Amino acid sequence: MSIRLGLSLGLSLATLMLAVATAGVQSHNRSEAARLDEQLSTIKLIEAVNDERSAEIVARDYAPPHVQVLKPASKPVQAAAPKKQAKTAAKPVVAPVVAPVAKRGVL
Repeated sequence: MSIRLGLSLGLSLATLMLAVATAGVQSHNRSEAARLDEQLSTIKLIEAVNDERSAEIVARDYAPPHVQVLKPASKPVQAAAPKKQAKTAAKPVVAPVVAPVAKRGVL
């Protein structure tokens, strides 16, 4: 057996072993990716529900007391126009508009 034949046989055997090891790792990675994808979809559903609830809570907690807060899915509500003030006031008082908090999209 010549040296060249021995080196070629050794290189072929090492390549074959590397291919088998790569196939095993790839199979494991596929099953792990499927598990993580399922977990990600569950988390996105939970986040979508929590975002809607947190938007309602934030809008209710930080809204001025004279503004009616609607659910995030509806249009913003503008407070009633303020009463006319005496001419001594420098600027008129403008009631803030409370807009619903935007929801994150679910892919």
